[in-house]
Amino acid sequence: MAPLHFAGAQLVEQRSPKPPVGGLSPSWSATLMEIAMASTKFDDLSWEFKPLALELVARCMEAGICVKIVCTRRTLEEHQQNVKNKVSWTKHCRHIDGDAFDIAPVELLKIPDWAPEHPKWQAMGAIAKGIGGITWGGDWHRKDMCHFELKAARRIPAIQAV
Repeated sequence: MAPLHFAGAQLVEQRSPKPPVGGLSPSWSATLMEIAMASTKFDDLSWEFKPLALELVARCMEAGICVKIVCTRRTLEEHQQNVKNKVSWTKHCRHIDGDAFDIAPVELLKIPDWAPEHPKWQAMGAIAKGIGGITWGGDWHRKDMCHFELKAARRIPAIQAV
């Protein structure tokens, strides 16, 4: 697999590691094992979200935050299994459409719960907000610090055949 290059830094897409004990949020305590087959490829993101996701990773790298791509796209079956295992609470996951991805600072992956209070999460959220068009899971009532998705208002309606 070819590495991706951003601003002189190198980012290599990798498979998810064994999850930390306890997890970062209700959806991530066991999800890393559940999504072992989920994609980590930028090419599996929707054409609308992919440029935003690439820009977010590039800006994180430029800010000195080396990130790991945990998950891009999931199948409906993978999402249904996550709901059954109570590691997801949504009826429809934006990962299914390729409109979401999960990334995490590499240095936090070995820390239990991925240190949700670490300032790097807030920095990543601020970077995403600066780009625009991205919703950050760290702003939700049920925090999902590593989750970034296409804002619903950004979705471009499909062109109808005449």
